[in-house]
Amino acid sequence: MSDIHHSVKTALSTFLERSAAGELVLLFSGGRDSTVLLELLVGIKDELGSSLRAVHIDHRLNSNSNAQAEKCAHLAKVKGVNLKVYKLDTEPPKGQSVEEWGRNERYRIIRRDINSKSLVLTAHHYNDHVETVVQRVTQGAGPYGLRGIVPLRKLNPGYIGRPLLEISRDEITSFAIERKLVWYEDPMNYELRYERTRIRNFVIPSLKSFSTKVESRLEKLSKIQIELCDILDHMADSCLAKERFLPKKFSVKALSSSKDILRPYILRKALTDSGFPVPREKKLEAIITQMMEAKADANPRIKIGTHELGRYDGYIYLIGSPQEKLVNNETFEWDPIESFRLPWGCLSIGETAEFGISERFFEDRKFTIKFRRGGERFWPSNRNKSNELKKLFQEWRVPPWERGLTPLIYYGDELIAVAGLGISRKFARKFDSGQRYLGFLWNSSIYN
Repeated sequence: MSDIHHSVKTALSTFLERSAAGELVLLFSGGRDSTVLLELLVGIKDELGSSLRAVHIDHRLNSNSNAQAEKCAHLAKVKGVNLKVYKLDTEPPKGQSVEEWGRNERYRIIRRDINSKSLVLTAHHYNDHVETVVQRVTQGAGPYGLRGIVPLRKLNPGYIGRPLLEISRDEITSFAIERKLVWYEDPMNYELRYERTRIRNFVIPSLKSFSTKVESRLEKLSKIQIELCDILDHMADSCLAKERFLPKKFSVKALSSSKDILRPYILRKALTDSGFPVPREKKLEAIITQMMEAKADANPRIKIGTHELGRYDGYIYLIGSPQEKLVNNETFEWDPIESFRLPWGCLSIGETAEFGISERFFEDRKFTIKFRRGGERFWPSNRNKSNELKKLFQEWRVPPWERGLTPLIYYGDELIAVAGLGISRKFARKFDSGQRYLGFLWNSSIYN
């Protein structure tokens, strides 16, 4: 057994134990590093008792990308590994680097492909890690950035691991030549317009002229940052534990009562734990400033990738992909025998506390579902009079972005319920042991 085989097997065993994963998913580019990892995984997976499949993402950045995808499919097939190809249908937005765009798109796609029992594997190695630390230094990164490439971390869902991280580029090349492996040479690896290529070819060789131990010293710097980040995570957890509430929200007080230097890390921990994309440190600091300095009656919203942060009523909310544009003037017919599913939640009937509608009322009846258009009035079961729905949402402390997404249930022309919030006084009855009463249950996924 080669040293590289033993090292990868040991790393994978640790990853599987920590992640409790049931499948290995190789992110396969067809390059030298991922081809070597594929070769190793085929020989190790049975020993580990795990299934193995592969994913290839075609960024369509060059004219040969389709041929590369076909080669990847062939290589995987030869090894008896099922491979799925995803082709990107977008281009890097203006002002964003190709590297950053490609990374974001890869994570977006892979998150859709996996589940909580998946362990995604990439072929990042020791030299990649060192190059990343150098790159982060030039970018002015904080402790989390200066960690470089982390061996194993949560991906939400699942985990992502780098079993080659202690293996050098030279060791990988020697293994590939020894096994007579065939791989694809990506021409982008040699293009000097990319920052990573310049660091590899110019910056690190220049640093080595000052000290032959520069790589090991950068590795030591990385390990110190990992220990520091563990301390910061613990401090952030302590703060969030005092003030955090569901769904995915925490009070501004959790930030204002902590030291200035700790605030970005509290927000970072909240985002990480909720599976949200984490912006760089400067962006986190800007978000903190905007959220904390907003006027009490302001409701700022800040976009982070495909997600958002919003502030309302003294809380910062972690909002999933915005859905407001999906409703407009939509109207739906609903038979309550079945649940009514929307991209941002699920409506159903079920037992509620104290007030409800007689079960017999639901027999052979259909309802209409609408969304707020303005001017609606509603008479909740616990009120003495009706009121504007707008004012009721305010009294119920419903954030502005939820109001237009909350289903309104009509029977004929009458608004009989606001999903998850109230039943009309005309139809509601106080619970009686002799009958079964139901309400409209709303399971929102706005924060997913």
